Amino acid sequence: MSDLKNIMLNYKKFLTTASSALICIAALSSSTSYAGSGSSIQNTLNVGATAESQCSISAAALSFDGYAGAEMDRQTTITPKCNMGVSYTIKLSAGSSANEMDRTVRIPGPGGAALYYRLALDSGFTQLWGDFDFYHYTGTGTGDYETIPVYGRMLANPLYQPGTYSDVVNIILSIL
Repeated sequence: MSDLKNIMLNYKKFLTTASSALICIAALSSSTSYAGSGSSIQNTLNVGATAESQCSISAAALSFDGYAGAEMDRQTTITPKCNMGVSYTIKLSAGSSANEMDRTVRIPGPGGAALYYRLALDSGFTQLWGDFDFYHYTGTGTGDYETIPVYGRMLANPLYQPGTYSDVVNIILSIL
């Protein structure tokens, strides 16, 4: 057993010596530079930064749950946050339809029923949202979250079919 004990002690000394050697090698490979009298040296300084996006945007869902065929108005919000002084526009796509004036929500599947709705910048529905130059919101960032209302109106359809309808509208924020 004493031979085994000696082997273990020698192995422990070897590990301690090897660790010390690795520490010395690591210290020698650091980025420290040395100069003697009358000489000069160069080294580098790594500089980095993480730049925050100029703008971010989120939106709450717009739900017309409980629709029973009569015209129905609902409201939701779009919440942009842009750096102070950053000018931007927000536009909304037509969704699954090709026309902001006749947006549709559909029951998925071939021949699915459709309901028509509109999205507006104002509660009187005189300024409809769209992705054209004259159907958008323009703002200037404050550095804080801003709340922009989106007014939705499901148009009357007494012949509607019961079911779950859906549409996806893209929000397009452009920095000017």
